[in-house]
Amino acid sequence: MGFGVERRPVLVTSGTVAATSSLSTTTSFQDVPGLTMTASAASAGFAIVTIVADVSVAAGATVVCRLNVDAVGQTREIIAEFPVTTARGTFAQTYRVSLAAGDHTLKVEGKHVSGSASTVSSSHSTLSYIFIPS
Repeated sequence: MGFGVERRPVLVTSGTVAATSSLSTTTSFQDVPGLTMTASAASAGFAIVTIVADVSVAAGATVVCRLNVDAVGQTREIIAEFPVTTARGTFAQTYRVSLAAGDHTLKVEGKHVSGSASTVSSSHSTLSYIFIPS
């Protein structure tokens, strides 16, 4: 008695966008210009999403960037903090997000939580995903 293996095609989708201009942060989350996209899922599954934030931080400032999925900010965040001097760095965070079938809005948000306004630069900031159906 043998067992058969059922093979069926899997539709994996992906996408990447780059920031179109820089975000000067405030104390409230704001969308980083250009880092918004629609991920379409033909069936339920999950997405591996990576955000990269190129951050210029004013002395004593702390900048936070996060992924927002369908108007819900995700709890893991990029935290860029340079307490002594003005600095710049590129930071990445990866998420695993469960998605139902349909269209989903993915975007990157940024704000500063201490110090003065800082910048999420358009130079190297990106949002990428790969969707894998269940």
